[in-house]
Amino acid sequence: MWNSFKHIICSLGFFSGFMVLGQQALHNYGTIKIHDTGVVGFHMDVINDGAFNQNMGLVGFYNQNKELVLSGNSNPVFFDVEVAVDHGFYLENTMGVLNNLNLITGNLFTSRSQSEINISFLNDSFYVGEGNQNHVDGYASIQGKESFTFPIGDGQKLRPLTLTSNTINDYAKSAYYYENPNSPSVFGESFDTKKLETEFLSVSNFEFRHLEGEKPSYVDLSWNGESNIGILVDDISELRVVGWNSKNRKWEDLGNSASKVI
Repeated sequence: MWNSFKHIICSLGFFSGFMVLGQQALHNYGTIKIHDTGVVGFHMDVINDGAFNQNMGLVGFYNQNKELVLSGNSNPVFFDVEVAVDHGFYLENTMGVLNNLNLITGNLFTSRSQSEINISFLNDSFYVGEGNQNHVDGYASIQGKESFTFPIGDGQKLRPLTLTSNTINDYAKSAYYYENPNSPSVFGESFDTKKLETEFLSVSNFEFRHLEGEKPSYVDLSWNGESNIGILVDDISELRVVGWNSKNRKWEDLGNSASKVI
């Protein structure tokens, strides 16, 4: 348990305002509202520079031939969302989900160097369909949740993190990195796996998660063959969750309630 942590197709829709349909993208400059029976499908890039955050109904992003990009200066918030973009759906601004995110095909990519740009799960929202070929490659965040499993991964690996907090999180976010913490790609610093709280501790050189929040919490982590757990321990009961103390600049033992093979 961490005492606290930080760092670590269109039908029945109503539109007011206006959109511009370009060759490559749909650009919103005004105000859009999708009512509870509305169904809207986007098959090209979307640039949102207007109000698009008071929605019900379903919004889908679909393309089998190329990636799609959501960008703009204003963050959209949708009720139900479907993503079926074989070559990846890229978020260049934060997209909020009020109810359900259905991950059908393709990964949803968010920035790793700008973690404040992410897919945001609000209040009672949830997701379905996650897997090795369809997850959040980058950062996912939550607002107003006490417990949540982040559907995060890297490439063709789903590696979720479950956060269970003592109270409601105003905000928390997480991403999975399949890389050596000694030389991370975006943090601008090394998390030296030889700097340890105790000599009896060891830290993986193959992967790590970044989790930020402010509430006392438990975390559940998973692993697979590419995690090379056998290098760390002979018996999985010896596995520990460890965390980087940014003040003391060393890895610390965060405990182990239970371990099991799934």
